[in-house]
This record gives sequence, structure tokens and C-alpha cells, in this order.
Amino acid sequence: MDKINILLWYRSSKLGESGNNIIEFEKKVVEYIEKDINNSGGIGGLPVDIDFVDIPHIAAGHDEKAMEFYKNVVNSKNYSIIRAPGAFGGVAKVKKEYLKEMTSGTSIIFSTELAHSLLNLQENNIISMDSNIFTDADIPFAYRAKINRELLEKSGRTIFVANFSTGSNYWDEEEDLKKDGVFLFDIDKELHKDNKKLQADITNFFDSINVSKSDIVYLGGVPLSLIQSVIKCIQNHNHLIRIYRKPALDEAHLDYQQIHHPITLIEDANFDIYLSMESMIETIGIDLSIKEKQMCNQRFSQFEIPLIVKKVTDRDKIIFDSQEDMVKKVVNSINQTNGKNDIYMGISRDYALVKIKTSLSQELLLSFLCQHKISQIP
Repeated sequence: MDKINILLWYRSSKLGESGNNIIEFEKKVVEYIEKDINNSGGIGGLPVDIDFVDIPHIAAGHDEKAMEFYKNVVNSKNYSIIRAPGAFGGVAKVKKEYLKEMTSGTSIIFSTELAHSLLNLQENNIISMDSNIFTDADIPFAYRAKINRELLEKSGRTIFVANFSTGSNYWDEEEDLKKDGVFLFDIDKELHKDNKKLQADITNFFDSINVSKSDIVYLGGVPLSLIQSVIKCIQNHNHLIRIYRKPALDEAHLDYQQIHHPITLIEDANFDIYLSMESMIETIGIDLSIKEKQMCNQRFSQFEIPLIVKKVTDRDKIIFDSQEDMVKKVVNSINQTNGKNDIYMGISRDYALVKIKTSLSQELLLSFLCQHKISQIP
């Protein structure tokens, strides 16, 4: 073995019109990181080769063709470091089954959305980058909906509005979800281009279950071209109904200035990562708009993956002997804690990009934190 192969991926089909500029930037980020690692000794003494692959995710949610494409890529090369499948792999329990299948002694799998509830992560060479209930795909939707109702002080039910695929597990669980106060309304991405049809269907459905201002609407995966219409139709039915949503990872940007009905946004962007991303934008020398930066910030944590491995191999002086040996030592090193140079998975995703931050960015952050602390002193 003469190099460390690394697999990262993106989905150009989910980026909308802004995709080309973002992908150009991210490809340059990959080139920069690969060159930076190799110029400083590689990983374990071997150079790295990072593949950044476009996954053709077309169907809503689980896309069998996209998943098959991903599997073929994974099996096409001897990858030592792999980013786990994303939304195209389907709901958490489906992706986790595949995750179990793909584990091996010769590769490390980094997962940002589905792994941490699996047993024996360390034994299976899986690194979970999950954080909490809001990013944990294994927590049942009904429970997450309940927590959000409590946070938003709503005593009623959750109306889950989304473009559900025909094979979605939500349909299998529909009756159980109703018992837990969750009702599904399906958006048809073709039929509901007709605003009259959309308004009539929303009105009839909401009336049939007596939706009121004590209820809340969760706006899930809906084509961007229809989101404003969906929100407007809900507002037309009852302008007192609260709407909330959480942008999906890699989702094309929604310009909230165009939303004429106030909605609540659940945002889990990492602003440590944002500072690193801004520094990288400056280093590479590319212009990105505000909305492009917002989209990049959702996706930027995956570029930490090769840097995390580089960081621990340098820190713990891990030298490549065999693929199995290196994988096991890296996994053990990432999970090791000594109170000094620990890597906190799920608390901050800013693990290894810290050296790329500009001193100006750090000073600005420090200044903000100090001012905030002073303002809290009575």
C-alpha cells in the first residue's frame, strides 16, 4: 500500500442554482487539504489521495440508485477513510444496516448523522460525529416533535408537511405517529404546482383534523420552488399557526427574505467551522455570496475528516505498518482522552481546522465573547 485513499462526497443535484460556485470552492478545498497534508508528511508517513465524488441523489429521501452508486464507489477502491452515506441512504435504521455491512478492519467510517446509537462503534472502526437530539436521526420523530412543541410552547399536535416518497417509513408508522400527536400531509411536487389544488388540499386536510393555533406545522423536505406557496396556503387557512423547519444538510439555500409569513428556523450551524471556512475562502481566493456561505457552512465539517486523522497520527506518532494496524491505532487515538489534547465528537465539530483560522478571526471571536461576558455582569 503506497497511499491513504479517502472518500468524501457531495450531491450537486441538491444545491440548486448556486451549486456550481460552491462545488468549485469545495473542490479547491479538497485540493488544498490534500496538498497541505502531503507537504507535511502525509498520514502515517504515506501520501493521501482524496476523492470528492458527486452522488446523483435525485429522488426524495431514500434514493436506491444513488445508494447503489455510493456502494459501487466505496467498493471501487481500497479506501482507508470513508464518509458514511447521507439522506440518499434512507431513514436511520436503513442506513445503519448498511453501515453494519460496510464496516471492516481496513477502513474508518465517519458518520455525521446516524452512527452513535450503534453498539461497539470503536470495535467497528466507526467515528460518530453526531451531537444531540436535534441531529440524532435515531431519536424517533415523534419524540423530537414533542420536544419542539414544548420548546415552542404549543400544547397541541405536530402537522408534518413534506414530500414523502411512496416507500417512506413514515407511511408505515402513520397510525402510531397519530397516537403520538403527529399527522402527515404529503406534498405532491407535480400536482401541487397548482396553487388552487395545493390550497384546497391543505384546507381540507387541516379542517378534517381540526387544526388550530395550539398545533404546530413542521415543514420537512419540500421542493424549494413550492415552499413559499405551502407557507402561504397554511397562512391563508389560519395565520396563527406556527411553522418551523430545519434545513437539510446540503439543501439549496432558501431566501427567507422572500418568506412573507414568520417561521421558526432550527439552525445547528457551527460557527467555529464558519470561521475556518471564511479563512479558507480567503486563502483560496474565491467570492461566495451570503447564501452560498450559509450552504457551505452546513457542509464544511466533512473536510475535517482527513485533518482529524492527520492530527492524531502526528500527535501520537502513528507510522503506517499495515492498513489494519493504522486503522485501529487511529480509532483508538480519536477515542482517547487525557484532558489535554482530546477530540470532543459531537460537542464541537471544529477539531482540526483550527490552524487554518486567521488570527483576525480568532481576535474577533475573543472580542465578542469578552464583550458578551462583560454585558452579563450586573
